[in-house]
Amino acid sequence: LAVDERSQSDCEGKLLAFADFGPLEIMRAETIGAYPGVLLDRTVVFTGDAVVDLFHGRSAAEHTWDRTFRFQGTIGAAAGDPQEPLGTSNGYQHLRLRERKSAEKALSLSWQTPKTQLHVALAGAPTQSAILALGPDKDEIALLRQKSRRANFGAVLNIKEWGEPAQNVRFIETGSESVVGLAFEKSGREVTELIAHKAGSWQAQEWKSDARVLVVCSDKEGLAQLCWSGGTFVENPARTVQLRIERAGNAFAKRDAGTLKLEPAAAR
Repeated sequence: LAVDERSQSDCEGKLLAFADFGPLEIMRAETIGAYPGVLLDRTVVFTGDAVVDLFHGRSAAEHTWDRTFRFQGTIGAAAGDPQEPLGTSNGYQHLRLRERKSAEKALSLSWQTPKTQLHVALAGAPTQSAILALGPDKDEIALLRQKSRRANFGAVLNIKEWGEPAQNVRFIETGSESVVGLAFEKSGREVTELIAHKAGSWQAQEWKSDARVLVVCSDKEGLAQLCWSGGTFVENPARTVQLRIERAGNAFAKRDAGTLKLEPAAAR
């Protein structure tokens, strides 16, 4: 995630969450050293047939945020001949504009790589724009751009071998600036991811928790799987969910006889 078209400074990141439950895997980290006065926070979740990538940036001042997607291959959706460079330094001078459009609605892009076809479904946001550019190695690059004090960029990645790409990728209204929600549909189920950017208990839609990352998977029969990292409880009265562990950490629950039940402590 580039800020104001400048290169990042060397820095260390802080691991906020890590959990491997087998069917679901979570990793989250942040840094405050890449740019002065800027926090970068990235969460990656693997669902078995998709990679969910949610990148968050915030600052007290307004910045131009560029979330870059660069893979070895060509984008079939790219249109137009290469035009002027996107910038004058820090690598932007090597990116030649092909197309610029609004990213208010969800976007779908596919890269044909030497190994496979990679599909990237991007959640739309009203203040974001999409830029397609040609890179120095004739590779095609996509950027999501936003000018603001805070920005969220959501993507769901899928390779051909994992079946059909994710559908209806979207940010969801949480009612709280400190909780970001992303949802999508794939393989007959809906996956919802909630990220808390403030320690302590929070509430978003019907969910209550103190987890730093919460992932919920539903199918046509209802809630199928749920996991969290960095918290002690998850509740949803509307869905009769009330799960708790003794100490802040990781937990995984799956449907058993119509009810979500926590896996044994040894599995956490």
